[in-house]
Amino acid sequence: MEQPSVIGLVAEYNPFHRGHGHHLEAARALLGPVPVIAVMSGSLTQRGELPLWDKWRRTRLALLGGVDLVLELPAAGSLQSAQGFAFFGVESLAATGLVTHLSFGCEARDPKLLLQLAREDFSPGEWAAALSGGLSYAGAAEQLACRRNLAYQGLFSGSNNLLALEYLKALKGHPEIQPLPIRREGTLYGSAALE
Repeated sequence: MEQPSVIGLVAEYNPFHRGHGHHLEAARALLGPVPVIAVMSGSLTQRGELPLWDKWRRTRLALLGGVDLVLELPAAGSLQSAQGFAFFGVESLAATGLVTHLSFGCEARDPKLLLQLAREDFSPGEWAAALSGGLSYAGAAEQLACRRNLAYQGLFSGSNNLLALEYLKALKGHPEIQPLPIRREGTLYGSAALE
């Protein structure tokens, strides 16, 4: 008997907004009216800041917005870099034994390129050389990736792409969970103007 599909999300919902609603609708448009489990940061966000609203109100808004179950991401996961945040989130979802798909937002026009890039391995020596030039982590990663394939250029410009790559890397240990990327639309994170 095939396991029914269940979508997993890693989120902060600080606060839950229309973009999050769009993400849920788009994921369900691909898989049907399936359950959604979100692992959400609690009293602290990924950047170590206090959220706009407490975790109880953010959970309520997520449930009203279409999430079926909200689990709390431990603070040890919330306070990590993108890599640790993604790892703790994926591990929490995998521990339920229910999640079949991890859905996440990305800015990539072709999410298949993100999947391909996530499979690339760079040696510690390659990383050391790229970082020794004073580049940021994202800048060094883009430099390394573009040396392998120029099509990767631009995949490091969006905050959602960077986190998406970390989700995909975290999924390597969980072949039972399939990636379900959703292209982000509208105004970019941190933009001062609305589209």
